[in-house]
Amino acid sequence: MKTIYISGPMKNMTDGNMPAFDEAEKQLKQLGFNVLNPHKICEELNIKFFEIGKIPTYEDYLKEDIIQMLSKCDTVLVLPGWRGSEGSKCEIANAIACGLDVVFDISDV
Repeated sequence: MKTIYISGPMKNMTDGNMPAFDEAEKQLKQLGFNVLNPHKICEELNIKFFEIGKIPTYEDYLKEDIIQMLSKCDTVLVLPGWRGSEGSKCEIANAIACGLDVVFDISDV
């Protein structure tokens, strides 16, 4: 079964753009895909860092997102607004460089 990573703008967005990520995750799961939502990766990273008494940096989040994306996913679904997101552009570049499919519309997965 295909696993899809959701990429999109988060930083400096209301609620980290979580509603858009959650809606994409819901739709992808309804289509039968496994989904990796970076908001959930961030939650897991927060717990790991809390346990050692530290706070993750933006770079920590981005690095963990990319590691999990590259190691677990076949495809990246890119949400609207990605052009204004350095993190999304970095994720897309890494995905392309490593041979993952990158799509910009859920109908293309």
